[in-house]
Amino acid sequence: MKKILAIALAVALCAVMLCACGSTTEPTDAAPETTAAPETTPAPETTAAPVESGSSEVQVVTVADYFGDESKWEDDGGFYELEADQLFFDNGMAGDYCAVRLNEEVQNVTYKFDITLNALADSVSMDDGTWWDSELLIIARSSIAAASWYDDGSQTGYTLTSWGDMSEVYIGRAGYDDAFGAYAWNINDGEPHSVELSVVNNEDNTAVTVTLVVDGVEVASIVDDGSKIKNDRTSLYPDAGGLTIRCKWLEATIG
Repeated sequence: MKKILAIALAVALCAVMLCACGSTTEPTDAAPETTAAPETTPAPETTAAPVESGSSEVQVVTVADYFGDESKWEDDGGFYELEADQLFFDNGMAGDYCAVRLNEEVQNVTYKFDITLNALADSVSMDDGTWWDSELLIIARSSIAAASWYDDGSQTGYTLTSWGDMSEVYIGRAGYDDAFGAYAWNINDGEPHSVELSVVNNEDNTAVTVTLVVDGVEVASIVDDGSKIKNDRTSLYPDAGGLTIRCKWLEATIG
């Protein structure tokens, strides 16, 4: 009996050894597995805050709305008549002139008014140098009721200036009245004409767009970036001001 148990034990031992030898595995070159990073919820998208303009909304000023309020007007002592429905310049003699200013100060604005040139100077000439003795001047963003330039720089703003037969208008600024050229505007026929004059800053107040519309048709639109300078004078007028109209040797009605 003991002999049979010994034989059985020996057989079992051999079986275990054979099993162990058959279970040997070869090494592998595969990279070790890595644990994936945990998923994260993406941050919600953010909307950038709107960029606010450096200039205010464009205001429309109908000049006739102010005729009934004398406190809104100032002048240089010349002759004019302010009535309920019009502003009349009676400066038909050589040497006569008058400047009147609407003192409602605005920055970005479109002025609307009618203009009739009732009587032009009858004897002005480029040849004899009298052409510039007759003048129509309109200034947006003006500071005083006066001409377009003084050595002390007291006048400001953007100018429309017409001389002689009034067939052309120069667009400029106080101190440089012909900076942006001359344009035909055809208001010298004795008939009323509607005028819109706009001065509008860009967002950071470093440039000003001046637009002139006559009888619903755009005559000119220019951008002043301050690069045109005359004799070291002020190169840009971005601030608010009034509206000055000046007639010299000229009869005109503003309605």
